[in-house]
Amino acid sequence: MSKRNRAKSKNAAKVAAAAVPPVGWSWQCLALAVLAAAGIAVYWNSFSAAFIFDGIHFIRDNEAIRRLWPFELDLGKNRPLGFYTFALNYAVGGTNVWGYHAVNLAIHVVAACLLFDIVRRTLSSSRLAEQYAKHAWGLGLAAALLWLLHPLQTESVTYIYQRLESLMGMFYLATLWCFIRAIDARWRYLWYAASVVCCALGMATKEVMVTCPLAVLWYDRVFVASSWREMLRRRGAYYLFLAGTWCVLAAVVASAWDRYEKTGVLVQNFSALNYAWSQPGVILHYLWLTFWPDHLCLDYDWKIPLDVVKIVRTGLILAALLAAVVWCMVRRPALGFLGGCFFLILGPTSSFATVRDLAVEHRMYLPLAVPVVLVVLLGYEIWRNWTTQLFSKSAANSFVAQIAPLAVFLLVAVALGWRTFVRNEDYQSNLTIWRSTVQQRPLNLRARSSFSHALYQEANDKEGALKLLSETIRLAPTYAPAYYIRGNIHKNSQEHELAVKDFSRAIELLPKKLDARLGRGLSYMALGKFDSAIEDFTDAIELEPNWAAYYRLRAQCCLLRAQTTGAQDVRLAMSDAKRACELTGGRDAPSLEVLAAAYGEQGDFREALEWQSKALELIRGEDARRAAQARLDLYQAGKSSLRNQRSSDGASEWLESETGP
Repeated sequence: MSKRNRAKSKNAAKVAAAAVPPVGWSWQCLALAVLAAAGIAVYWNSFSAAFIFDGIHFIRDNEAIRRLWPFELDLGKNRPLGFYTFALNYAVGGTNVWGYHAVNLAIHVVAACLLFDIVRRTLSSSRLAEQYAKHAWGLGLAAALLWLLHPLQTESVTYIYQRLESLMGMFYLATLWCFIRAIDARWRYLWYAASVVCCALGMATKEVMVTCPLAVLWYDRVFVASSWREMLRRRGAYYLFLAGTWCVLAAVVASAWDRYEKTGVLVQNFSALNYAWSQPGVILHYLWLTFWPDHLCLDYDWKIPLDVVKIVRTGLILAALLAAVVWCMVRRPALGFLGGCFFLILGPTSSFATVRDLAVEHRMYLPLAVPVVLVVLLGYEIWRNWTTQLFSKSAANSFVAQIAPLAVFLLVAVALGWRTFVRNEDYQSNLTIWRSTVQQRPLNLRARSSFSHALYQEANDKEGALKLLSETIRLAPTYAPAYYIRGNIHKNSQEHELAVKDFSRAIELLPKKLDARLGRGLSYMALGKFDSAIEDFTDAIELEPNWAAYYRLRAQCCLLRAQTTGAQDVRLAMSDAKRACELTGGRDAPSLEVLAAAYGEQGDFREALEWQSKALELIRGEDARRAAQARLDLYQAGKSSLRNQRSSDGASEWLESETGP
């Protein structure tokens, strides 16, 4: 751009800005209050929603989040910051879901506030001020409010575990917002530093953050800098530090590389090319849900497309959208940036990376802002141009002409908010969310199995659950989770021989399926087959060396077997019990009780009393406290808690029922 054109542009911006009264803090606070109130209004019924799906394994039953320091994360260590927020929640309220939902909603509202100010400031910037500055506040609020209320966001807000997505989105927006604030700020270097810190925090939250430095660079060139040279000359050091945050992500990924396959983030069930040609259909489905958010689904079980015609058709539509973005990048850079960000943010999960699930709604958390902002701006342009054409000059300024767009906006906002409120009801329990998922995807094996488990656990419908599982196994005889869940139902019903059979089949199909080994070990334990149980728990420890439950269960087996085989087992039990207590930070009552029992078997009743007393302090249930007190009384009398009860009783008191499918 020539000096003359730049001067002309600046003068036009000054003229436009002079015609617009500055937005004071009172108006800013009003916008934030509206967003907060709207968020609470549509999400208040989510606060009782249970832990579901990954939230059970990674949060509710994850012993690694039960202490803040030292924080030894194993599961989820590829996303350490997000998991540390779960640990903070646990430290404050245990597994009470209310606190987790409150934090999720707070993150979502903060992200919406950031989006509001980003849109407002961008529309008021020198390159767009003449066209949009007069209504930048209202347009920013409209875009942020629709984004906040959209039901497509429920998976990232109501589904507790997907805080990882919304938290990353918040840091993504915060990185850009701090950069925008730095442009004309008096203490701009502090804002630049804050931007880099937010980017680094996002990198430690979720891998999609990898695109953030590129988005900021692109924004700078489109809305701020007059040339690449000027941009790098004035802010080269900032971009060097911003790029340095990739080192944070690289370090996290490298340290957790072995976890990606174990946690199911990356799979090798299909090639990168197979994954890529599935994504045009997925992205178009995301866009459809943006404009018609009905039939939302937790688990799509999206398949690799085999229909060549369908692949070509969806590919051509997506190619046309990409071509439009490229055209805008050249002719209308602001629109090009907006459309490009949609594909940029989706890129890590909707291109070639073989992520376990081909389509999930939470991936649209941040990209959803793009079509929402586009719709708001399009509506504004229609209103601004059509009112002057359809009405006289006086009519264009009439009350009806001014109130009509507001009425349309409120109607859309209320409709979206109501749909979000209704969708939250599906998340109230595992039973309701999996029933909804099966209704949307009747042939989804994972949904059918999970719904069966919920039928048994929450509806106490054993017959219905077993029938659905048997039908699922008939449809897919090699689907291991169905055998595992059926085995779990048999185990909890004391049908241990049947349970062992199903667990064994699940292990045969998936040798690394830890929960099946755990279930079979518990059934062997109940049958008195302690050697087999110890073998299963030992295999589980080799596969997952930092999971306290496996050490505790092996210790229990050793103690029960020690009644007939001698003290050698007691020493192993002592070692395992200590390791379990170490991994749980001394805050897990069952581990403490096992350690007390080991000391009791050795005749060290002073230590047994100490550890049993600590366990008793942590136990809340009346029946459990009564049983724990009875064992404490035995230690006070100088008696072993195991040698003064039948072996089967000792086993049954310690048996656990796994609840996760």
